[in-house]
Order: sequence, then C-alpha cells, then structure tokens
Amino acid sequence: MAIKLADEIEARLAHLGAQNDISSWELGDLSLWIMELLTRVTNGKSVLVDPTTEEEISPYVLYGAIAKSAGKSPHSIRDYVYTSKHIPLSVRTDYPMITRHMWKCLIPHAATVADLHWWANQILEWADDYGGQIITVAALRHKLSARTNSKERRWERPYHLACSNLGKMLKQKDEEAAPLFIQLAAENFLKAGVPLP
Repeated sequence: MAIKLADEIEARLAHLGAQNDISSWELGDLSLWIMELLTRVTNGKSVLVDPTTEEEISPYVLYGAIAKSAGKSPHSIRDYVYTSKHIPLSVRTDYPMITRHMWKCLIPHAATVADLHWWANQILEWADDYGGQIITVAALRHKLSARTNSKERRWERPYHLACSNLGKMLKQKDEEAAPLFIQLAAENFLKAGVPLP
C-alpha cells in the first residue's frame, strides 16, 4: 500500500533529502509533524490514517512515502523521527556542537530535558580529555557502556532528581507561603552537605 503526500510536502522533502545529513533534523521534524497530522484516535488507540482514503496504515508505509519523496531509505526516516521526537529543538539549539548521532546515543540515558542538558554538559566536560575537541560518537558509546555496567549508575538518576528537587525547594523556601516542611527539608538537605552536580 502506498499513500500520496501533498505536492508541497513532497517538494520540501525532496529539497531536504538532497542536502544529505545537513537536513536530517529538519527531515525528522517534518516527518514527525506529518505523523502527528495523520494520527487519529480510534477505539482508544492511536493509528495512522491515509489522508485520501481514511484507511489505517502502518508507520512503515508512511516512512516509505516520506523516504521516496526525500530520496532516503525508510530506515533513515524512522531514525530521524526517533531523534527529533526525543530531542527538543530548544536543547539542540543550546548545544549546536553535539551531533544528531551523539544525541541518539544519549536518548536511552536521559528521561527528561534536564537529563539531556546534564549529558550535554558532560560531553563538553569530556572535551578536556580529548585536547579540547568534542569526543567522537565511538568514544561516547564506550563511556556510556562503561557507565551502564557500573553499579553506581543505578543511583545517578535518583541523585539528580534529588538535586533538582532541592533547587525547587530552595526557591520555595524563600517564599513566605512555603509550607514549613518544605523549609525544613531544604535546610536539612543543605546541612547534610550533599555535593550538587
């Protein structure tokens, strides 16, 4: 089964596809937008619908239609959608030196936007180990696999959540309307001398 995309969208996809990797983020964003546009909720389930026939289609059929217009493979389009879906534009623009492939490596290790910022800053710190250059994707994968295998990794996320919540508590502590338990929790956390990341 094949679907027909609007002529304007096909022309834009063809233009982006000709730019190779330079346009992969925009291809992902546009493809994600097309998927959201064609998604309908039927019987409590989200499905993709062909805009002309209103028949249900699989994501792979849509990836194929987008890929055909862009001159890419359906697998590449799926990959672009995956990274665009998980890495917000605001984060990408904050760290333009971090490549899409690096972000893709970080997705399984970051549950929130704050986690993405933390990892991006970590990558920038690791540049000191590489003569001031951003590390390679291979080196990043190696570092991530070493962290995944360490026992300390299981405490990393709760630690960062606690520190993030501490910041919120400290802001509320200064407000007169903050409940007493918030004020006490913030004071006790600071007395414990827990180092902040």
